[in-house]
Amino acid sequence: MLKSLQVFLFPFLALVTGLVLDATNRRIRFLRIPDTILIFLFALGTSFILHLFFPENLMAHIDETYTWKTVEPGIVVGVRL
Repeated sequence: MLKSLQVFLFPFLALVTGLVLDATNRRIRFLRIPDTILIFLFALGTSFILHLFFPENLMAHIDETYTWKTVEPGIVVGVRL
């Protein structure tokens, strides 16, 4: 049961990321940066930070555990229903 709840981790992180991007966009609106470029720069910066400060074995564990590559279709259907 606990393993199936990990499916909610990335949607939660995506929601938090979206709220951060929205707040950032409101504060720097005078720069007239398009939303797509802001999202790309945020994702690129986050990726650099993760790979700089996290050890390689932790990044491999995150990739195996918390990405959609290992989620079974039944879990996704169960969550959506």
